[in-house]
Amino acid sequence: MQSQSGTPASSISSTGNNARTIAIGPLIFDCVICGVIAFLFCAIPPLAIQPYRRGFFCDDDSIRYPYKSETITAYTLGLILVAVTVMTVIGVETFRLMKLSNDDVTVYRLKGRDTHRLFVRFCAYTAHCLLALLVTIIVCQLTKYAVGRLRPNFIAVCKPNINMTACATSHQYITDYVCTGQSESAIRDARLSFFSGHSATAMSVAVFCLIYIQARLPRRMYGISPLPLLQTILVGGALLVGYSRISDNMHHWSDVLVGFLVGATVGFFAAVYFAQLFERRNAIYKSEERLPLVDGGTTVTNWNVRTATVVSYSSCNDGTLTGTSIPISSNQL
Repeated sequence: MQSQSGTPASSISSTGNNARTIAIGPLIFDCVICGVIAFLFCAIPPLAIQPYRRGFFCDDDSIRYPYKSETITAYTLGLILVAVTVMTVIGVETFRLMKLSNDDVTVYRLKGRDTHRLFVRFCAYTAHCLLALLVTIIVCQLTKYAVGRLRPNFIAVCKPNINMTACATSHQYITDYVCTGQSESAIRDARLSFFSGHSATAMSVAVFCLIYIQARLPRRMYGISPLPLLQTILVGGALLVGYSRISDNMHHWSDVLVGFLVGATVGFFAAVYFAQLFERRNAIYKSEERLPLVDGGTTVTNWNVRTATVVSYSSCNDGTLTGTSIPISSNQL
């Protein structure tokens, strides 16, 4: 169960109407257990585990593509995903902090000291996104090593000790072969095509951030276009990462497609069920944080009677602001 602040309920105890104490023990436990699991699934398999050794058909042209250097390496992608997560959460929470009323806000205490709510929420939402990333990596690693699908550049990397020219006209399934390539790590990696880890992790973070933005920002923020455009950029960036894996001859198109589906699923569940973003949305409008539909010093929304003032600029009325009060339903907010 989540607290209204977005921090795990197990880490927070209530000390009053507006004060919550953060328990340091559960936070340390979460960090340690996630760090250990990340090490086990990211560092150990390349050093100690061999993927399933799959044979190939002689006339299979899908694994005869040339080797190309990666456009986006795993290290680069990791930095990009962490940066996108951090910038998204900081940007959204800073916007909320600047635009929302300071009345009746929750105060967080860590070891008896007041802790800024921006820091608490940054840690909470960033942790949920990184948890989605970790879950995606675990599922990806388990699948890669269990399936052992050959990459499109497998023949170029493996260099099997058979006559590939004569073999190209035969539909024979080859299992008795030895790779003569010089790099053992590259040969091992050439057996890890399904499914695309780049595509899955990129889409997982993109979908989480997309839902996070949808839940934490008002629908109308300086117009209706900024939010959809920002969300499109996030998903478009994830798609480009997947497309680069196909053009680099690192994955088959089906590997990338499955990676997108797995990443989107994990990102969705992390945002909706782990972070419970949409369950918190109604609570946001009922308590401490009240977002106006438009910017300005004028009170736009009457929260008691659920009416809103539509503010329009009229050039025909000497440039004065005119307002009309109309009833609206809660789901329009």
